[in-house]
Amino acid sequence: MLHNNVYDCGKLKYVIYGVGLLLVLSLLAYYSFGIYVLVDDYDRFKIVELSCDTKIWYYVLICLIINLDKILFRNYYSYEENFRLHFSITALEIVMLVFGGVEIFRNDDCITTNYNDFLYTGLWRFALANFILQMVTSLFFSANLINYMCNKKKIEENNSIETRSWC
Repeated sequence: MLHNNVYDCGKLKYVIYGVGLLLVLSLLAYYSFGIYVLVDDYDRFKIVELSCDTKIWYYVLICLIINLDKILFRNYYSYEENFRLHFSITALEIVMLVFGGVEIFRNDDCITTNYNDFLYTGLWRFALANFILQMVTSLFFSANLINYMCNKKKIEENNSIETRSWC
């Protein structure tokens, strides 16, 4: 029998398991589809690459590799190591965002004029989805980095208080 102010958390674990399973299945689908479009549209890409000088296939490949780092994101114990990690990931996201924007939109006229069907391939759509995903994650990581830098003083004050209490 449950009291009125106590909630049964036994059912909550199934929700957590369900969300975790959904996340794992989403990641598997993302990587499976990414590998599929890289293999399936490679021949079309090579033809378009020769004429329009696009590197969109390489952008998608690098996105698949780099997104693994966000999955394995970790925190370190010292502020300096955490700051380096946050800065590196934010800089990498911004560089990939610029690279993706250049590759998707730079050769748009050449591709539209000569290879209009390439815009409807899975490779193009997956690259565009990665670009949008990177816009969101770049914004998130930039805000996280700014927040982390603004909280540096608070973190240093807390560390100095903890150090004094140990003395």
